[in-house]
Amino acid sequence: MSIKLDMSKIPSHIAIILDGNGRWAKKRLMPRNYGHMQGSKAVELVCEEAYNIGVKYLTVYAFSTENWQRPSDEVQAIMKLLRNYLKDCIKTTSKNNMKVRILGDKAGLDDDIREQIDKLEKEVLEKYKDDKEKAAEIYSRMIAEEIVSHTTDEELEKL
Repeated sequence: MSIKLDMSKIPSHIAIILDGNGRWAKKRLMPRNYGHMQGSKAVELVCEEAYNIGVKYLTVYAFSTENWQRPSDEVQAIMKLLRNYLKDCIKTTSKNNMKVRILGDKAGLDDDIREQIDKLEKEVLEKYKDDKEKAAEIYSRMIAEEIVSHTTDEELEKL
């Protein structure tokens, strides 16, 4: 089945709040971590489709400061998903000339995750460091802005 889209009605910016993956899994009698894993797959699909239809900016609220209070094994499972995402995302952004920014408080993240974030954020601009015009074009075509460790109230106060 093919869906015809009116490209003039595609928003330039879409924001998503990841919520309910654990409840989704529990409802299906699966562990909460299974829900997080399935949620991460859904995010990948959304990112890909947003890119394919021309969405310029995609903001994903992925992990709030309150999430640090979850059981240790659940937090570690989420961090494992983040590590895997970052590895794949580095390849994807380089291939598709995308710019990714990870926003929020990264202090609680492990060193290896912060290093991957740094590499991811610099990847495309480094590729075009000698072509300022191309780098500026790519920078303006940001597709993914992952927000790590935020609280809704804190983010709203900053606006």
